[in-house]
Amino acid sequence: MFTLSENWQNTYPTAVVGVLAMQNVVNPKENVLLDQQKEQLETELRDRFADYDRPALRAANNMSASVGANWRRKRGI
Repeated sequence: MFTLSENWQNTYPTAVVGVLAMQNVVNPKENVLLDQQKEQLETELRDRFADYDRPALRAANNMSASVGANWRRKRGI
């Protein structure tokens, strides 16, 4: 069990904390499917934002959780 300090709670009032405990899990050094999906995502993002400089990326506010959610939904993950 852990407890959050009052300072932490005041600093991050809407934060949510979760714990995932796992046993006997294999974490392979390589995962071909994951590597392919990462490369595909990188290509899609580079294509989508190719004409953006850093200030334009910040202003677009497209780098939110919804980007990842849409990507996972398209792939049925």
